[in-house]
Amino acid sequence: MAEEDSQAMEIDQTGVTGLIAGAAPFILELHETAGGVVVRDWAAIGGGGLALAIGLLLATRANKAANKQSAWVVVAGCVGLGTYQLLKGFVLL
Repeated sequence: MAEEDSQAMEIDQTGVTGLIAGAAPFILELHETAGGVVVRDWAAIGGGGLALAIGLLLATRANKAANKQSAWVVVAGCVGLGTYQLLKGFVLL
């Protein structure tokens, strides 16, 4: 029981970190421009990569969580934000 609680707490804390990393590039933008055109957004690349990595890490632990449904929602949020930010960072969106 204590192990399940500590794992649920770990998913919550790690998930919040992933969601913050995925949302931070909406506020912080570090553009690299060439000829007045944005070619990279380094904040989106870094934050998106971190959010995606955390989401994939949490996906390996979500089935063991006490509340599986909320764990998978956090995984989907991290992976979704991470993927969006990476695409935005490499100017593919």
